[in-house]
Parts: sequence; C-alpha cells; structure tokens
Amino acid sequence: MPANLTAAIPALPALLLGFFLMQTGNTFQGTILTIRGEIEGFALAEIGAVGAGFWAGVIIGSLRATRVIRQVGHIRTFAAFGAIAATAPLVHLLVVNPFVWIAARALTGFCSMRHVRRPGSRALFSGRQRGAAIALRDFRISAASN
Repeated sequence: MPANLTAAIPALPALLLGFFLMQTGNTFQGTILTIRGEIEGFALAEIGAVGAGFWAGVIIGSLRATRVIRQVGHIRTFAAFGAIAATAPLVHLLVVNPFVWIAARALTGFCSMRHVRRPGSRALFSGRQRGAAIALRDFRISAASN
C-alpha cells in the first residue's frame, strides 16, 4: 500500500477510467434497452421492470458478492463477474422476451463491479487517501451517468 497519496497517483487514472467506462456503458445499455423494448412492443411496465431488474441484481449481488470473494478470491471474482456482465447483454439480442430481459439485466446487475471494485480501492489506498479516491470516483460516476 502506498505510504502517501502522491505515491498512489500513477494508479489512480486507470482506476477512475475503468469506473467511468463501466458506468457509461451501463447507462447506455439501460437507455438502448428502453428504446429497443419500445420498438419490440413491450408494455411500459415491462420496460420499467427491465430497468428495475438491474437494480434488483445489484442489491442481491451486494448481499452475496462478499461470500463469493471470500470463497474464490478477489481476482477470480472480478474476472468471472466481468465475463458474465459482458456477455449477459448478448441475451437481449438473442431472445426478445421481457421476462428473459429482466433476468439478463438482473444478472448484469448482480455481476456489476460495484461489489468487487471497492476491495481494489482498499488495497491501493489507506484511510484518508481512500476517502479522497472514493470521492473522486463517485464524482466520475456521476459525470458518466449524466
């Protein structure tokens, strides 16, 4: 762990860029699925449920990811969740069914890196440094979402 914030600065841009790209991609996916659901003739409640499915997955993932990280380790969890989160959106192309879309979106939320990336921040920074890095990360996430 770096002794001071200056020593950790070289690693910070890569960390923040990764967070920014993940959040931007997730925001685009949510927008595109809403538009595509409308084109496919889904009811508004079904389109809303697809969007809510992501957050349901995030909540479930927040409750379960710690156990997975303890069982297989941070790096393996990151790799597996990343692979699943990257391939789950392909289901939207293959199956046009709102219930399948809700499940795929929930799987994407479950495997979102929200649960896995924070231990990475803990390993890189300590105490006040981590607070500053998390504040900067949250600012970048907010910028990516808007």
